[in-house]
Amino acid sequence: MKRLFLSLIVISIAVPVWAIEVPFGTPVIDGGIDPIYGYVTSEIEVDGNGNAVMDLGSMYACYDNTNVYLYLIVNANLGATNWGKYIIGFDVNSLPGMGGATDPWTRNVNYNDPHRIEYSLNCWVDQAPFEGGNGNDHQYWTWTGGSWSGPTYFNIGSMALDAGVLGSGLEFAIPLASIGNPPTFWVTAWTTGNGGSDNAQDQLPTGWNATDWSTTAQLSNFSQIEFEPPLPVAMTSFTATPASDRITLNWRVESESNNAGFRIFRSTNRESDYEAVSGIITGRGTTSEQMNYHWIDRTVQPGETYYYRIADIDGDGREHMNRFTVQVTAMEPDHNSAMPKVYLMQNAPNPFNNTTNIGFQITTPENLTVALYDLSGRLVKTIASGSYSAGSHTVTLNATGLSAGMYFYRLTTESGFTTQKKLAYLK
Repeated sequence: MKRLFLSLIVISIAVPVWAIEVPFGTPVIDGGIDPIYGYVTSEIEVDGNGNAVMDLGSMYACYDNTNVYLYLIVNANLGATNWGKYIIGFDVNSLPGMGGATDPWTRNVNYNDPHRIEYSLNCWVDQAPFEGGNGNDHQYWTWTGGSWSGPTYFNIGSMALDAGVLGSGLEFAIPLASIGNPPTFWVTAWTTGNGGSDNAQDQLPTGWNATDWSTTAQLSNFSQIEFEPPLPVAMTSFTATPASDRITLNWRVESESNNAGFRIFRSTNRESDYEAVSGIITGRGTTSEQMNYHWIDRTVQPGETYYYRIADIDGDGREHMNRFTVQVTAMEPDHNSAMPKVYLMQNAPNPFNNTTNIGFQITTPENLTVALYDLSGRLVKTIASGSYSAGSHTVTLNATGLSAGMYFYRLTTESGFTTQKKLAYLK
C-alpha cells in the first residue's frame, strides 16, 4: 500500500503545526458523508484581499489506491436550478514559480507561491449524472510550463450532491492517475457564477449567482494533510468532562499497532496554536483488544474554552495527529449561586448522518429540556425532557425525518437557564 500525502490550500485559515491523518478507505458516493471521511479544515471563508465570505463550509477527505475523495459542505441550498460551478485546483510539487498563477477561466483568482497549481478541475454542478455524462460538465486543464492546456472534458470518477434548504454536500471521487499519482499534493476549492466571465464570488443563502468579488482573490494559505495507512491506533471516541479545577479527557481505541503511546495537545483556537500539555501516555504496543484511556488536565482556567487533540506515537518515535478534536469549557467555581451551573457539550459526531450524541453536565438536580431548532428559531423536535441528577449525561438525536442542513440544539432548565450550540446534519 503506497504512502500518500495531501495538503489543502484554504482561504484565511491558519496553518497547523502537524500533518492531519486522513483515513484510508472507500466511501459510498451518494452525497452523504460516510464515517470513513476525516476532517480536513473548518469553514473556507475569505481570501487574502478582503473579499466577501465564501459559503464553502468544512472539507473532509479520505482515499484508497485509486481515488482521492473530497467532501465539501456548502452553506447554501443547491436546488435543482441553483447548483453552480466549483473549481478544484491541484498543486503536485509545491515549488516556488512552478504551476499556474491564475486559474484557466481567468476568473480574477491568483494562486500564490509556493502553491501554484498544475491541474484544474472546473465543474458545472447542474444536473445528474455528474460524472461527465452531460458532455462538458467537467473541464480538465493542465499547466504545460507557460500556459494552460485544455480543456479536455474529464469523466470524473464519480460525484454526488445532497441538496438541502439549510445546507448541501458535494462529494467527489477524483482518480489519482488524473494528476499523475503524486506522492504529495495540495488542493484548493472555490466557486464562481454562471456567467461566461464571472469572477470568483460568494454564494447567497438561497443561491449561488451572487455579486462578483471586486478585487483579485489571493489564495495562499494551506493546511497539510497526511495520508499514511495504517495508523498506530484505531481510535473510535474522544470526550472531555470539565470540573472547576480540571478537565478529564477520555478516549477509546479498538486496536493498537506498534503504539508507544499518546501525547495531548491543547489550544484556545480550534484551527491553530496547539501546544503539548502532556508527556507520553504509555500505549500497549500491538494488540487487538479494546482499551479506554484517560488523562486529567489540571492547568485550566475557569470559564476558558479549550480544544484538545491527541497524537499517537509509534515505536519509531513519529507522532501521528489523530483526526478527533474535542471542545470543552472549564467550569467556573460554584459560589452557591441560585442559578444552576449547566455545561452543554458539542455533539459528536458533527456533522453526522443518522444519530449523534449530545452531552451536558449539571451541578445540581434539574428539570430540563434538550430540543432541536432550525436556523429561523422554529422548534423542530424535542430530543429529551425530564428530571436529571447532578453530573454528566448524554442524550441521542435521531435524524429520522430531518432535512439535511444546519440546526441549533438548545438546553433549557426549569429555572430559566438556556444555552445552545450548532450542529450539521448530512444525509
